[in-house]
Amino acid sequence: MMSDIEALTGQYIKLRGEQHTAAAALEFMKPAIEKLSSADRSKLVKSIRNWEAAQNSKPTIRPLGNVPVAPKSAARAGAQAVCSHCGNTNPASEMFCLKCGWPVQLSKKSDKTVLLDPEKTGTDPSFFGSNYTLLLLLKDTLQVIRKQPAEMDHELIIGRASEESIIAPDIDLTPYNAAGMGISRAHLALRYEASRDILTVADLDSANGSYVNEVRMHPNEIRVLRHGDVLRLGKLTFEVIFQHS
Repeated sequence: MMSDIEALTGQYIKLRGEQHTAAAALEFMKPAIEKLSSADRSKLVKSIRNWEAAQNSKPTIRPLGNVPVAPKSAARAGAQAVCSHCGNTNPASEMFCLKCGWPVQLSKKSDKTVLLDPEKTGTDPSFFGSNYTLLLLLKDTLQVIRKQPAEMDHELIIGRASEESIIAPDIDLTPYNAAGMGISRAHLALRYEASRDILTVADLDSANGSYVNEVRMHPNEIRVLRHGDVLRLGKLTFEVIFQHS
């Protein structure tokens, strides 16, 4: 019989194989991880670290002509992450607290959350029901924007605030250096269509473009958003997560 550690490791590997970041995978697994004992958390930490180390040690296939392959960028020197469970300070590159084994990306307490519900979605990644939460996970950070259907009873404008504009965006990206990252004042429209259980986005003729899975949207083009999509606005990149609670 498969142990809890083996099952959780398998779930983590599956999520990583679906191109989710480590932070997103751990976010999905949060309820199960929080129920583990300290000893089992340590076992899970070791198992996940061993798997990640094995992936990083796989040889890189070099292109023809022996063109050097650029190394992966290292974590910002001196960056630190404080564990919300025990308060220990860890290097930002660590996924787990070096003292207690708690995932440093996760809060100490959380609501019960699960991945897409196959019985309700029919495995359709575009399904977004009334009891779902939209998570926009900013790439390479732990920053998450959360929106629930109750907050999307009207079309939401994603952009950046400006003293020159009398209309403020519903989702203001100013805290993420929006101007420097090429975000327009009114960049993207987000709409929840309750009758169809979907989310749609439309580029608002932004200066630097909106991209879904690196395909640029035409101005005012409407596109259905799906769980797992990569949404890029200017130079800001988000992973799209539909979270069922």
